[in-house]
Amino acid sequence: MKKVSYVPQLQESECGLCCVNMVMRFHGDQIPMSYLYESLEVGRDGHNLSQLRGFLEKNNYECKIYKSNVSDLEKFSGSPLIVFINNCHFVVLEKINSRNVTYVDPDIGRVKEDLSEFEAEYSGKFLFANPVVNRKKFSIKENSFSVYNDFFRKHIFRFGVLLIIAGISYLLSLINPVFLSQMSKQFDNLDSFNNPFLLLPLLLFLVFYFVVFTIKNIKTVNFSIKMDEHIYRKLVKKLLGVDYSFYMTRSTGDLMYRIGLMRSNREFLIDSIFRGLLDFGMIITIIGIVFIVSPFFIPYILGIGSLMFLVLNIIRKKVIQYQKIEVSETIKQQSQEYESLMAMFSIKAMKSEEMIRDLLSENYTKTIKMFSKRFVFTDLYRTTNTIFISFAPLGIFLYLIIMNNNQFDITSVLFMYGLMNIFFTSVGSIFNAFNMYGVFKVNMNRINDIFQATELPVPKNTFTVKKIDSLEFNNVSFKYPGQKEYTLKNISFSLKSGERLGIAGATGSGKSTLLGFLLGLYQPTDGDILINGKKMSEVSTDSFRELLSFIPQDPFVFHKSIKQNIDLDGNSSDTEIIKAAKMAQIHEDINRMPMKYETIVSELGRNISGGQKQRIIIARALLNNPEIIVMDEATSAMDTLTERKITKLLKNNGKTQVIVAHRISTIKNCNQILVLDKGSLVGNGNHESLLNENGYYQSLVNSN
Repeated sequence: MKKVSYVPQLQESECGLCCVNMVMRFHGDQIPMSYLYESLEVGRDGHNLSQLRGFLEKNNYECKIYKSNVSDLEKFSGSPLIVFINNCHFVVLEKINSRNVTYVDPDIGRVKEDLSEFEAEYSGKFLFANPVVNRKKFSIKENSFSVYNDFFRKHIFRFGVLLIIAGISYLLSLINPVFLSQMSKQFDNLDSFNNPFLLLPLLLFLVFYFVVFTIKNIKTVNFSIKMDEHIYRKLVKKLLGVDYSFYMTRSTGDLMYRIGLMRSNREFLIDSIFRGLLDFGMIITIIGIVFIVSPFFIPYILGIGSLMFLVLNIIRKKVIQYQKIEVSETIKQQSQEYESLMAMFSIKAMKSEEMIRDLLSENYTKTIKMFSKRFVFTDLYRTTNTIFISFAPLGIFLYLIIMNNNQFDITSVLFMYGLMNIFFTSVGSIFNAFNMYGVFKVNMNRINDIFQATELPVPKNTFTVKKIDSLEFNNVSFKYPGQKEYTLKNISFSLKSGERLGIAGATGSGKSTLLGFLLGLYQPTDGDILINGKKMSEVSTDSFRELLSFIPQDPFVFHKSIKQNIDLDGNSSDTEIIKAAKMAQIHEDINRMPMKYETIVSELGRNISGGQKQRIIIARALLNNPEIIVMDEATSAMDTLTERKITKLLKNNGKTQVIVAHRISTIKNCNQILVLDKGSLVGNGNHESLLNENGYYQSLVNSN
């Protein structure tokens, strides 16, 4: 049975989808992951075997799910199986016998382990899939360079000029063999060395060579900077424009690593593409020169070149295999490091240093193991390439001896030696570019996952909202991508300008999800949201969100001054900033600080209290004078007196408020309170009516 191609998972919950891709590739289908994302959406909880079977059956595969022991798996040898292990993960079984098992794990690559180890992991289920007879195979190719296309189209003239300059610099190197052969004629005796005029052409050539290469390097750097700036802006725009569900299935450390990959890709594109194109042209040129001048050497350069390709390509496959796994392990390591640094307060408080140290050490060991394997083959690749480049030109002398050819004088041999140097250096450079291209594709798989993410649709012919008179939910239901169960079910209520709406419920009841609709993070799966009587889809999202301010449960402050944290866009006067700070009850705290409003807030606000962070965020929200203030546990870190002052001030200003709170005291004076339980609306009324009529609300009050 041939080997299964490894497809790395880019999200924590897409192992099943990657296994489907591996099985389809094994059977000859060329299909990118982006196509599978569109056909079988990946949600927070991933997929089950029934969903994977359904997708494969729709695409002309005969499938069956089996419940069996490990011993039954050997009956299906010859075809890869999607196997469920550890009750939470899918892998593709490649080979099994009485001693060992080999499978391809989307998370870590190919694994070979003892049968007893696999038996402990096996969860008793697997999916067999075989293509139907006479089906049409998938042949969907994905261009890894697609995100760069618009830049190269826009700067095609600049790219062409750079290519011409680089081409001239390469053609100049062809003069070296000519100089070498001509010098051998001129220096027919030692007295020739005393004639300085013989060296003058060489010195002039070196000056010209230096000037051309300097111009090429300057142009290359400028082009690289422009490309990097263009792609980075495009990436940031995409990250800020994608649907929020994108961030629910990807870790922060992973995304940070992907952004870093853009820099290494920049170096690959500028350096390797130019060299690859020019070296290919150089190879064709030299073969043409040799064919015209000395066709005797054609079998030598083609034979050694083919051998070089065969050997390096075998090593290259191993490099790419371990590169994929190393990237996956590095991302997991960096994500764990990031999470540990962010949670350092809790780690210290809970005395969990030893546990975290062991966890980080374990992740590091896995990463360094993959690095060492990849490095061994990378070093072997470089060494083999260097050997061919260094010794292949010298081989022409051995070739002449073996072929017993005495027709060439020393001048001709030196000329061919110079050409061979350039030829095999160019061949080696192309192979290096080819190897880098494999690394580039591994990187681009993760970067393209960002660029291919779905953005929220921008509706056309929408109404601009200047004032919010009413907000209404009509039977709104919602489920997260890839999930069967609804998170919210048939939610209906209305809110008028100036009213205060409280939302109560136990943890996981759907409170924060409900707020997500108001903030434009989610779109209803069913039902409608009306703004001033018009459907939300008909209203300009930007104009609506400009009238809202959000105060989150976990306030985020930037590593900037307090003034800059309150006034993010820098368009407000000092008087307006101070007014907002006074309303948020933070002005006096700021004035007690030595630098007052210029005090720098440390990363994540570690040098200020939780209550101060919340009040800075409230000041930020009030600065823009919004019509609706959405508060998610926004006063949980404040004392009761400060909370009451802020609540009273907001009420007196006539602000419409939507408040989520666990403390019933925070929302008891709201005009209406929504009571949520497991995504359903189980109560709607004011505090007194709910306390008298709603048993679930009574239990929430009593639990406070």
